[in-house]
Amino acid sequence: MVSWYIQSCSFLQFVGDFSEAYNKELRWEVYLHKVWDKTFEEYEEGVNEEVQRIETSHMSETEQENVIADSMSILQSFQPSE
Repeated sequence: MVSWYIQSCSFLQFVGDFSEAYNKELRWEVYLHKVWDKTFEEYEEGVNEEVQRIETSHMSETEQENVIADSMSILQSFQPSE
């Protein structure tokens, strides 16, 4: 089956469809075990809104510089065990 997708140049579509189905199954499991105050559709809408918010948000240049400085500080103080 996967070979057919590769031969027909549809492998990217296959991966996208597979990923979406897997993610929806994970969201369903979370909903079943953790969400009690919403319908599944309301939960899905909230998840989609949060994904959109994250995808459209960007770090400012100052925030990027601070993250890099903090990371460099952590790396410089790292002492591997002997």
